[in-house]
Amino acid sequence: MHDYSAPDNGTLVTTRPTSLLLSKFKPPGLSGKSLRRDALIEELTTNATKAVLIEAPAGNGKTTLMEQVYSALRRRDISVAWLTLDAYDNTAEELVQYLGRLLLEAGILGSNDAKVAQDILDGQSPRASLAALLGKAASVGRRAVILLDDVHLLTCPGCLSLIRMLIEDSTNDFRFVMASRHRPSMDVAKLQLQGTLYIVSAAQISFTQGEVAALLGRDYTDELVTSLYDRTHGWPVAVKLFAVAA
Repeated sequence: MHDYSAPDNGTLVTTRPTSLLLSKFKPPGLSGKSLRRDALIEELTTNATKAVLIEAPAGNGKTTLMEQVYSALRRRDISVAWLTLDAYDNTAEELVQYLGRLLLEAGILGSNDAKVAQDILDGQSPRASLAALLGKAASVGRRAVILLDDVHLLTCPGCLSLIRMLIEDSTNDFRFVMASRHRPSMDVAKLQLQGTLYIVSAAQISFTQGEVAALLGRDYTDELVTSLYDRTHGWPVAVKLFAVAA
């Protein structure tokens, strides 16, 4: 039996050897003073594709954009849940526990959610557990958006298989927004051909010239803004570093 009660030390205790970290279910809080990306937020929150992958190297503002999407969905009273993945998510047995909690956080399992998740996760294989959780969620029929950050840190084939299963075997009531520094090894091309996955590139999330001007403020001439945009190609971290140093 998996105990999902939260003790005083801030971790989510289960009867398995590894405790689940509650901090992974919340955005890291980077977007508070960042430029709001309204056009991208609208695109990501209204895109009809079941899953969106934001694929871009470090410094492109993936997590910040994901946080802004998360906040926008919450303001619209849309059920949303967040999970930050890391290099320690290296077994399917551990990851499925996080995915079970993620579905609880999204509020899509129905009444007596915690007890349902405990019973399903107890004594089954990771794939069987996730299949049962998704089946229960489908029977409830609630809508939700699930955000997965740092997908590139997953290297375990079994873990990547669970993420793909989460996307493919869930109902169309669920949508997914993921961020990764590179394309994860879960047959992305096939998901694209199926129309299941839409990829947002680094070029698409780079600042526009208008956003560079907005970030720098009115003290900068149009010529300087144009020059900076041309030199950085709108790479967010370069523009922000210039703004701080100027």
